[in-house]
Amino acid sequence: MENRNSAVRKLTRSISVLAICAVFAPLSHAYSECEYKIEKLLMSLQSGETVWAKITDAQGVDKGAIYKNLNTASQSVLDRLHAHLLSAYLSDQHIIVRFPENGVDCSADQGARGDFESVWIKRP
Repeated sequence: MENRNSAVRKLTRSISVLAICAVFAPLSHAYSECEYKIEKLLMSLQSGETVWAKITDAQGVDKGAIYKNLNTASQSVLDRLHAHLLSAYLSDQHIIVRFPENGVDCSADQGARGDFESVWIKRP
């Protein structure tokens, strides 16, 4: 009898976990990733307050810019972002930018966006 109760408890837990996953799955974070090349890179001379990267597509067509500043990131994050982008720029590598919403049109001009979540350097 005790083995049966243990099996029922395990089954109940499994069903509970599946139900929780089903409820929260639609709330998962959506995002878009776009590939760009860095045309210009700026770090503000005013204590490194802003990192700004002018981006283009693979053909060199202007796609706007990505930036972070002290309003959206800490100084250490800005320093690491600048080093990361500088590495991509100097090695002529493309970057992958993750935006926080689904369905971003990567072929469109993004304007100036500071809401990106992360940047990867794409291996050739």
